[in-house]
Amino acid sequence: MLRIENLNAYYDSIAALKGVSIEVPRGEIVSIIGANGAGKSTLLKAISGLIKTQQGRIVYIMTMISPVSRPIKLWPWAFPRYRKADRYSPI
Repeated sequence: MLRIENLNAYYDSIAALKGVSIEVPRGEIVSIIGANGAGKSTLLKAISGLIKTQQGRIVYIMTMISPVSRPIKLWPWAFPRYRKADRYSPI
């Protein structure tokens, strides 16, 4: 389970995320949609530890991962392999 509570993140003095809260139960698939500049990439960077958050907390499987002291490592072999899709590939 992933739980984000009242997350704030800034680029210099500009607020990129303000009071973001979300809970994703185990086994659920979620997509993040929004307009350009809405904070989608910033949210993912905050979850993975690529940017520091100023307030709030991120909890993943009952372990608090925010504030993160170092970025989370993503290893390619930890994920299923997908072949490159082209226009002839069935969906």
